[in-house]
Amino acid sequence: MQKIWKILLWVGVIGMLAGLVLYSITGLWRWYSVTTEIVGLVLVIGTIIANFRTVVQALGRRSTKYGISMVIGGLFVLGILAAVNFFFYRNNYRSDWTQQKTFSLSDQTTKILKNLGKDVQVYAFWNDNDNARSQIQELFVEYNNISPRFQYEFLDVDKNADLAQQVYEIEQYGTIVFKTETKEERWEPAPQFGGARPPQEEDITNTLIKVLRDEQKTVYFITGHGEVDLEDAQSRDGYGVAKTALEKQFYKVSSLDLMSMDAVPQDASAVVIAGADKPYLAHETAALTRYLKAGGGVVVLLDPAPKPDFRAFLTPFDITPDNDIVVDPSLENRLFGGNPGTPMVRQYGEHAITKDFPYATIFHMTRSLQVSGSATALAISGGSAWGETDLANLQQGVSFGENDIPGPLNLAAVTNVPSDSTGGKAGRLVVVGDSDFATNIQFNTQGNGNFFTNIVSWLAQDDDLISVSSKQMENRPLNMTAGDLRIVLYVIILFGLLIMGQGVRVYLKRRR
Repeated sequence: MQKIWKILLWVGVIGMLAGLVLYSITGLWRWYSVTTEIVGLVLVIGTIIANFRTVVQALGRRSTKYGISMVIGGLFVLGILAAVNFFFYRNNYRSDWTQQKTFSLSDQTTKILKNLGKDVQVYAFWNDNDNARSQIQELFVEYNNISPRFQYEFLDVDKNADLAQQVYEIEQYGTIVFKTETKEERWEPAPQFGGARPPQEEDITNTLIKVLRDEQKTVYFITGHGEVDLEDAQSRDGYGVAKTALEKQFYKVSSLDLMSMDAVPQDASAVVIAGADKPYLAHETAALTRYLKAGGGVVVLLDPAPKPDFRAFLTPFDITPDNDIVVDPSLENRLFGGNPGTPMVRQYGEHAITKDFPYATIFHMTRSLQVSGSATALAISGGSAWGETDLANLQQGVSFGENDIPGPLNLAAVTNVPSDSTGGKAGRLVVVGDSDFATNIQFNTQGNGNFFTNIVSWLAQDDDLISVSSKQMENRPLNMTAGDLRIVLYVIILFGLLIMGQGVRVYLKRRR
């Protein structure tokens, strides 16, 4: 009879464990998991009641008391671990130890989330069985950790067909809807072989910017003087890549023929002059001056002679272009693949555009700038660079001469232009000695693209967009030699032997 009770006790314990396992698999107390749990609990309690005297006698034994103490101690440790786990769950902290912070959100995303002025509700219409769902959810968790105002919910298109089709008119899996009280934007995956591409941080942040903005700001590129081709995204010298980057930040990018106008359009948030071959007419520079003094933003991207220097327009604002070409023969510049006519900048001025800017910027055939008054340097060359002024004899080679400008040199400058009206906002002006750094071939080199978009964002007074863009995953394999592998193997064997030795030592001690 005693053997039967023992069997029933073990059946009851197994039944209780099976009920918990079934609950952990489904996440719900279904009838079969509840039934299994109750049957197991009844068997355990019934066995204890039927053998109550035997149980009491067993509890009085020394070995039983020792076992109970061990169980209580184990439960106490588990309780502490549970309390610590709950504390860290409620006070989430993550640390990314990768060299390029690959698993952290970009500075731009972080800045936008920290400055969220309204609640954003995100509905991700994704199939629950899609493997990419967990990847997207991890990304959303990071967003929510930074700002609780970013809320998200996953909805299976098949299980929520009425909501998906009738309310949100979802036409494909993977659509993500962003909503505020006043606006709605959506991200839809572009079809590709093997299924839709899951969204990346850049996609989520760009859509977030769109839904947060009540209006789309316009950036004008002036044309008619041989400036860069804004629509060319294929050739080396086009600005199509730069245009696309601005459009991803929800700017409307348009061309502007200022020669046929007497004023900059009122909807202009920023005006770009990039690589003009011919000087501007007097009424054009006058219109730009009035625009600046009315609180507008202008960036002038120059090039060395024979390109125009815009000196008459810029000098009143304390920025004067030099008639030179910057040469940097330093070893560092050559190690990074540059040539003397392509200086690399790693030093920046104290300004919102370049605050905490971690990347080098590469300029190709640039002139230097003199700053005074309220103007300040934005990008500064190394001390080994100089401004070569003998432009007529460049083909014969260059060397530092008495008429050349010694480094370090200012390759970009910035200033605020006081308003003409009392209480009016100041204009913003940026000048760069080179326009090639933002061309298609150079835009994604080092920090060139970030530097350009930061300039435009500052001019448009979108300071929350001034930061470093999202990072790409970098493959950094661990390469080990045969000797390294043997060392790892020996360490593993030694660790195993130490554990076995400790077990043998405890066994022999108890035998004594």
